Amino acid sequence: SGNWNDAIWDSGAPAAGDVAVIGSGVTVTLSNSTPWLGSFTNNGTLIFTNLDTVLCATNVAVNGTVQHAAGSTNGAPDSTNRIYIQCVDLTVNAGKAISALALGYGPFTGTGAGVTRWDSSVASGAGHGGAGGASVGGPAGGGAYGSATDPSTPGSGGGKTHDIAGGGWGGGV
Repeated sequence: SGNWNDAIWDSGAPAAGDVAVIGSGVTVTLSNSTPWLGSFTNNGTLIFTNLDTVLCATNVAVNGTVQHAAGSTNGAPDSTNRIYIQCVDLTVNAGKAISALALGYGPFTGTGAGVTRWDSSVASGAGHGGAGGASVGGPAGGGAYGSATDPSTPGSGGGKTHDIAGGGWGGGV
């Protein structure tokens, strides 16, 4: 387990045209885009970091889990992670996953975060691809960002009242 460019590979990091395989039980973090690989097979766990990191391969087979790191990394104010795969043929085998579930912004955080009212029992919904829902008699919803028809950024979290946190955690694929 380790980072893609570290010494986890028998012959160094895969180069253009190579066949790359992540073994069962191995977790690899991908922080920089790969060259165009001949094929990529994931039998373990592949974790994307950085918004613009791309896995490029002619053939991609998922026999394990592909996800991105949670929320924001690298000290950036906006979420910086998503799953981004460019390929000709993608196979996700039964019971395996490409998942961003619960990996976006947490409650009351993110680019389109819902508005928090600490002094009351009302808060608003988060925006993403459209404005968030306003609360009854309270603040307007979080601002729109991203695309409603082609989302590629993680979802924001809803607002928070004095005692209840809004929802959140929609990741980006």
